Amino acid sequence: MRGGPHQLRKGVAGKTLGARRSRKILKDAIKGITRPAIRRLARRGGVKRMSATIYDETRKVIKAHLTQVLYSLRKMGRTLYGFDPAMNQAAAEKMRRNKQVALRR
Repeated sequence: MRGGPHQLRKGVAGKTLGARRSRKILKDAIKGITRPAIRRLARRGGVKRMSATIYDETRKVIKAHLTQVLYSLRKMGRTLYGFDPAMNQAAAEKMRRNKQVALRR
């Protein structure tokens, strides 16, 4: 008999060891903006060369800008799926303070 990945899962006398389980590795969604994507954006902006440290800095700037856009859209009353400011404690506190100020007026 030949061995292989399929043979490794079989136990003695046909008793299997069960399903092999794998855990999904959680990573920050901002890492989905890849280096080539950042390079393409920079090329569009007229940049010729970039240092290696610029990629993480660019991700931070993009995340900050998108967060501001999402908050402003929410303030306008647009429905946003997948964005919950309650997850961000500081933003939730700021929204609470703004509501209290608005109620006093």
